Amino acid sequence: MRENTVKIAASAAVGLGLFSLYLVFLGQFLTVGDMSDLTEIETIILVTQILRVLILLGLSTRFQIQPIVPIIVFSFE
Repeated sequence: MRENTVKIAASAAVGLGLFSLYLVFLGQFLTVGDMSDLTEIETIILVTQILRVLILLGLSTRFQIQPIVPIIVFSFE
């Protein structure tokens, strides 16, 4: 039982850490008033991140997603 609790706590900590990094990443774009100055790479990263969130939200409403899936999805780059 204790082993499961440790795994859940570690997964939650990693997930929250990755999600907070994602929010910091998006926060960088909120301070920019004019989003037209983004480089091509920044635009691609922003669009793919937003698509990942929308896909995960859509799938999570229909299916129960394992906690490791968002971690894997947001670990690309």
